[in-house]
Amino acid sequence: MRFAGPLFRVNALGAALAAMLAAAVVSPPRAAAQEPEVQRMAQLVELASTLGEAHAIRVLCNGDDDQYWRRFMMDMLDIEATDSGLRGTFVSAFNRGYRSQASRDRCTPALVGVEAEIATRGKALADAIARSYME
Repeated sequence: MRFAGPLFRVNALGAALAAMLAAAVVSPPRAAAQEPEVQRMAQLVELASTLGEAHAIRVLCNGDDDQYWRRFMMDMLDIEATDSGLRGTFVSAFNRGYRSQASRDRCTPALVGVEAEIATRGKALADAIARSYME
């Protein structure tokens, strides 16, 4: 079952997420204290989990061919996973997020709303991550 109405809002949030991730690439990190790096890493792990949650709902509602949120995860990996250890950490977080939503068995209008809420949370995380690179 597909619900087209709220997905436009989610797509707009996804575009904002992509812009924030791109900003992180354009602005390389300055030498920073350990604490901001630790905070950024926690935010990146949380963002990966959030993308996994959104992906699970999106696939349930739109089918396996809809890889919208997974593509954002792949972009994040390309930008942020500078070594295999980081990549594994982010992939594990994405998978945990996916599993947290995967037990749902059908798409409903309310579930589409949950996806939008998750996207909003992801955008806030992406904004915070991008800001951390500019400080």
